[in-house]
Amino acid sequence: RIVHSSLVAVRAQPALEGRCLGARKPGARVCVAFQEGDWVRLHIDEGWCEPAWMLADGAAKGLGTLMQREVDAQSGWDASELVVRDPERSAASSSSCQQVVVTIRSLRTLHYVDLLVRRDAKLFEVAAALAEAVGRPEVRAEVRLLRSRSEQTAWDSCISKAGAGYESLQNGEALGFLRRLFVLNVDIAPLPGSVAHEAERARSLLPPQQLALASAPWEQARGGVGV
Repeated sequence: RIVHSSLVAVRAQPALEGRCLGARKPGARVCVAFQEGDWVRLHIDEGWCEPAWMLADGAAKGLGTLMQREVDAQSGWDASELVVRDPERSAASSSSCQQVVVTIRSLRTLHYVDLLVRRDAKLFEVAAALAEAVGRPEVRAEVRLLRSRSEQTAWDSCISKAGAGYESLQNGEALGFLRRLFVLNVDIAPLPGSVAHEAERARSLLPPQQLALASAPWEQARGGVGV
């Protein structure tokens, strides 16, 4: 995570003289492949088409600490807390905190999983949470998350390109305002014993909801006159 008070440059070489490829804002979270001295090489999931480096410890150059390591989200997860069993309650309780409900649906099998993830999660973290929830470790590496082209993704979404169909997302992208994601290339049907499977069973045991179309029988509503 970026802990510096200003933008931290992303460079093509691990040197301050290296060509600048972009920058990351304070508080941003990035995926690191490895560390080399005071520099870190960004993971390919961050979306750069060439080697990308960031200065993590600038103390020797008078810049102080720029980045701090966070524990891998997967190693600290309690899988039972990943899957939403009551989406409405979870959405209400998480609205004022740092978690959001994300629905991931298979376009092939129509299975879906409601996940509770960090508001600032990257998509590779969402994929890892999905793999953990459905009990399929291979999903983390193989899944390609999609979004509907009509889905809102940013404050300026009103000027973004919209249309029918789906488009592939980069694993290094932030979740942003996306709350519905789709998959096509992997099976996300929960395996028996997984927390998502248990959540599906719990939903299936809920009593059916009766749909009340009127507060009184139709004949009473019509003054007792039948047809």
